Amino acid sequence: MATQSLTSTSAVQQEDSHERINVLKKQTRNLIREKQQVVEQLQLIDHLQQLGMAYHFKDELADHLKDNLHATSLMFRLLRANGFSISQYSFEILKDEKLRSSLCEPNHRDSESV
Repeated sequence: MATQSLTSTSAVQQEDSHERINVLKKQTRNLIREKQQVVEQLQLIDHLQQLGMAYHFKDELADHLKDNLHATSLMFRLLRANGFSISQYSFEILKDEKLRSSLCEPNHRDSESV
C-alpha cells in the first residue's frame, strides 16, 4: 500500500509541476509581449538565453529581435540625419552582433532528441 500512495502522490506532484510550468511560461510570454524600453527587452532576451530557456519562446523572441533591429536602424538614420558622426561600420557591427547572438544560441530541441 505504501508504494501505491507514493506513486499517486508522485503523479499529483508531477501534474502540479506541469501546471506551474505552464503558468510560468504564460507569465513569461506576457512579459515578453509587454511594451518595454529596447534595453529592457534585450536584457530579458539575454537572461532567458543565459538560463537556457529561450527555446521555449523562440517565436516571441524572434519578433522582438526583428523589432529591435528595426529600432536600431531607425536610431542610426536619425542620429546621422541630426549631425551625429556615426559610421556605417558601427551600425554593421551592432547589427551583426544582434544577428550572431540570435543564431549562436544552441538549438535545444536538437540536443534533447539525441
